[in-house]
Amino acid sequence: MNRTTLSTLVALSAIGLTQSTLATELKAPTVYGKVNVSLNSNSFESIVAGSAKSTTDNWTLNSNSSRIGFKGDIPIEGNLVGVYGLEYEVIPDADKQGDGSSPFKQRNTFAGLQHKDFGTLVFGRHDTPLKLSQDKVDQFNDLSVGDLANVMVGDNRLNNGIVYTSPTLAGFNLAVGFAAGEGSGENTGTSANDKHDNDDNGPADHSSVALSYRLDTLYLALAHDTNVERSDVTRFTASYELKPVKLGAIYQTAERTEDYDVVGKYRTGFDFVPTGSFKEQDAWLISTAVAIDSLWTAKLQLAQSKSTPSAAGLSDTKAFQRAIGIDRKLGSNSSVFAYYAAIETEGDRSISTDEATDSTVGIGYELKF
Repeated sequence: MNRTTLSTLVALSAIGLTQSTLATELKAPTVYGKVNVSLNSNSFESIVAGSAKSTTDNWTLNSNSSRIGFKGDIPIEGNLVGVYGLEYEVIPDADKQGDGSSPFKQRNTFAGLQHKDFGTLVFGRHDTPLKLSQDKVDQFNDLSVGDLANVMVGDNRLNNGIVYTSPTLAGFNLAVGFAAGEGSGENTGTSANDKHDNDDNGPADHSSVALSYRLDTLYLALAHDTNVERSDVTRFTASYELKPVKLGAIYQTAERTEDYDVVGKYRTGFDFVPTGSFKEQDAWLISTAVAIDSLWTAKLQLAQSKSTPSAAGLSDTKAFQRAIGIDRKLGSNSSVFAYYAAIETEGDRSISTDEATDSTVGIGYELKF
C-alpha cells in the first residue's frame, strides 16, 4: 500500500469518526404535544356598548390550547448543554389563523444554556415565573370559562425575555425573568402611553420572580411581577396532596403600573372581554381534585376577583367563578372529561352597570403524545 492510499484511508477514517461523533452528540429533538377538544353548550351574556346585553346561546366545538412542540438539548462541554424549545398552539377544530399569517400561535420558544450545578438560562418568549408558580392548582386550565385567567390577571408570557431557573436546593427553587420594553424613549407627548413608552427603553423594564418550595406532596410559592402586561402582581400559591385528595389555593393582589390601569377580564366564548380599567385587583382561588379510583377524578374550583375602577364614583367590580368536572383516563396518554363552569360579574364598570353571567357545559377528549 503506497503512502497516498494510506493517507486517503486515514483521512476517510477521521471524517467517518467525526461524523459518527456528531451523530452521537446531536440528538434528534423530542416531538410532543396534545390535542384537547370539547363540545360545549354555551349561555353567554356579553356586556356591549352602553348598558345593553347581548345573549348568546349556542353549541361550539372548542380547541382548548391544543399544541405541538419540539425540545431537546445539545452537549457543549463538561456538564454544560444547550437547550431549546419551540412550542406552538394549533387549532384542530377549524381553519383559523394563529400569529399573523401563520397557522400556528406562538407559545414558549427559546434557546439557552443548562448546567446541572448552576441552573438554566434561556432567551426568547417564555412563561413568566409567576405564571409557572401556580403549579397546576388551576384544575380547569385552558378550558372555556373555567380557566383562572378569566377572573384574575397575571398569567402572562414574556416577550424579549431572559429567564433563569436555579437548581433545586433543599426543596427550594428560584426563577427570575426580565425583558426589555424595547421602547424608543423618545416620545414627547403627555398621555399615559407616551409616559409609559418613555420608561420602556431599558434592559429590564418588565420582570418576574418566583421562589417555590416542595417537600413530598406539599408545595408553596411566592411570586411577583413588575410591569408585566401593565400590572404589578404578587401571588401566593399553596397545594397539598393527601391521597386521594389534592387541595390547592391562590391568593394575589395586583395594581396598575405607573400610568397604566390593570385590566380586569372575564371570558366570553373564546375571547376576553374587558370589564373596565382598574387601580387595584384582589383575587383568590381554591380547588380540589379527588381520585375516586385509578381511572376517575372529580374536580371542584371556586375563584373570585374584586377590582377597583380607575374612574371616580364607581363601585368595585366583582367576578365570581365556579367550576365542577370529572375526568376519566382511557390510558396513560388519553382521557375524556365533562365539566360545568360559570362566571358571574356585578358592580359598576366603565362600560356598563349591568350584571352578567357566562356559563358553559362541555364534554371533551384529550390525547397527549
